[in-house]
Amino acid sequence: MTSTIFEPRVRPRGGRPLVAERLKIPRPGVPVLQRPRVTELIRRAATRRITLTCGPAGSGKTVACALWAAAARPAGRVAWLALDQDDRQPGRLWDDLWGAMASAPGIPGEITGERPRPEGEPYPLRLAAAAERLNAPVTLVIDNVQELAGCEALASLDLLIRTGPPALHLLLVGRHATGLQVARQRVDGELAEIGPADLACSPDEVERYFATLGTDLQQSQLDELVSRTEGWMTGLRLAALHATAAGPAAPPWRLSGDEPAVADYLRAEVLSAQSASRRLFLLRTCITDRIGGSLADAMTAGSDGAAVLDQLWRENVMIRHADRQDGAAESADYAYHPLLLDLLRAELRTELPDEIPALAGRAARWQAAHGMK
Repeated sequence: MTSTIFEPRVRPRGGRPLVAERLKIPRPGVPVLQRPRVTELIRRAATRRITLTCGPAGSGKTVACALWAAAARPAGRVAWLALDQDDRQPGRLWDDLWGAMASAPGIPGEITGERPRPEGEPYPLRLAAAAERLNAPVTLVIDNVQELAGCEALASLDLLIRTGPPALHLLLVGRHATGLQVARQRVDGELAEIGPADLACSPDEVERYFATLGTDLQQSQLDELVSRTEGWMTGLRLAALHATAAGPAAPPWRLSGDEPAVADYLRAEVLSAQSASRRLFLLRTCITDRIGGSLADAMTAGSDGAAVLDQLWRENVMIRHADRQDGAAESADYAYHPLLLDLLRAELRTELPDEIPALAGRAARWQAAHGMK
């Protein structure tokens, strides 16, 4: 593990973070676990023209890509851009992307001096044409790509993905890449994907993380911690902080999603991003350990449960496909992350206590009708 100082973003008075700050490869402000396994995955993936690295909030995707970029940059050309809400405007996005390209080491001056104007060819085509003259590959890391979901700028990024030259590699990092049109690149072998399962810490990595913090875990304790966190990087960090704050009475492997620090994080980074209707869906479907489309419809009196669950999964809202079990009534069952499930159930008891008996009754009737105990 290494410890470095994070350089905070600087905001001009009343404005957005300075572009120069968002072009820097971020440096973690806390000790981080060096994971050669993940670094190697990114190294291999970055040889493709397009790479998607997507995972839930707190899964360590930005840190992992930053560690790779910092190591790769001395020997290669790596540029970084952290998107924000202002980049939803196509003109602002392409101004920032051009600035990121110009910041990469060794970029020829004739390219950096050709910042496009609003008139003429579309920005993506101008950037692609400039990149055609690169004499060595450049990797452009675009972080927080989920910021572009549902906006006009996303379509122009799609245009760059379709027209970019072989020497311009795009490493797209975010919670999800909803709306990006990459099916053709996937079929053509131009796309590499690193997902939540790749980013989750392995049991060996979890054990090594806590050993570095001075906590040696017995096998049963390690198994319980891995089960509770599912290798979620921020979950491990929160478990360590909770154990440090509470002492021996709160060992890290007993972490719960309704612990204040965990609950605060999940509310701020997961639930706050959901619409009111989506949040109600989550609360009303947390009664059971597994949830599928038709059970969700029974619980919510709705008809789009399968579509909502699929969207939650595609957006990496701490939900996974559940392992198929004998007697399972649906082939597309899902399971919420254990810590998120803890919080949802606590919120349900607080916000909708009068609904709990009815929800439990609906779940029991549905399970009985489908031959489940």
